[in-house]
Amino acid sequence: MNSYDEHSGLLLSERFLFQQNILPFKLRFKCRSVNDFLSSLFAQAQLLFEKNPDFLSLNSNDRSILLHHQMKYIIIISSSFIAQQSHLFDYPAFHKAIDTLFGDIIIPTNKLLCFDIPFLKLALAIISFSSFDYATYENISTGDLINMKRILQVQDMYIELAWRYLVYVYDDKQAVIRFSNLIRYLSAIISNIILFQDKIKNFRDMINVVIERTEQSFTINSK
Repeated sequence: MNSYDEHSGLLLSERFLFQQNILPFKLRFKCRSVNDFLSSLFAQAQLLFEKNPDFLSLNSNDRSILLHHQMKYIIIISSSFIAQQSHLFDYPAFHKAIDTLFGDIIIPTNKLLCFDIPFLKLALAIISFSSFDYATYENISTGDLINMKRILQVQDMYIELAWRYLVYVYDDKQAVIRFSNLIRYLSAIISNIILFQDKIKNFRDMINVVIERTEQSFTINSK
């Protein structure tokens, strides 16, 4: 759960926002600067996998498949949360740059991202161990997972922790609402990824860079 550090992402976002606001109005939130910022923000997702002992306990084949399946969802959700917390979505020029770079993948679903930080961390952990992936541009079969039983056990553990947390902090009704919002948010992301396939080559390339770096770190640490 603590493998996701929202503070470093918030600091990065706040620094970027400060740098943009001191520029002349016409020079703010240009695509190149937004792309560079998002590349740095996306890289933060690597730590979620590198520092999770449950993920590290998996064999290399299963880690690789889950990384390729789930990294894009982890990155979209964590980056959207950081951008929301930093109020970047309040700036129309940032909104426009995102649409130009990737298509409207993230922004339409942002209203569903009403998670507190502990639940966000648990949700990211749940997704990290999920085998679903309906993005049609990929050709990775969940049948290639070697230890599906172990993966489901870990996922169930995080789901139970998330449920207990929500019931403790809120109540049963709110727990259901927040889990429902998470499912709706994921469904919206999947729909948008499929809808904007022709506009997200740059997004896929950025995701692949993070995946490659994460896999390289596993190789180095295993030596």
